Amino acid sequence: EKEEAEEEVAEQEEAEAGGASEEPLVTSERFVFFAPHGSRDADAHAMYADEQTMLPHLRPMFGMSRDAASARRAAQRQSLAARSPSQCLLDIVCRASGAFVG
Repeated sequence: EKEEAEEEVAEQEEAEAGGASEEPLVTSERFVFFAPHGSRDADAHAMYADEQTMLPHLRPMFGMSRDAASARRAAQRQSLAARSPSQCLLDIVCRASGAFVG
């Protein structure tokens, strides 16, 4: 019964993450690149709201609402899961600090 409950929680977490794996897709000396994962949606939204990061080159995404950012990332997860991405957008995490950087 306990094992079944743990499995159910794991399935729920995976569903909330859009089924994206937490396995790195690419690594470098400084960074680890992951499929967009639901656990980093808030970090991505904060990045979209950061004027210094986004302007002037990424104006269409600057100030994106939380719902719009979540929908965008869900679409990215679905595209990667279908193995038919029209673009390659990955979460970039710093190896040293574990911080989301892009």
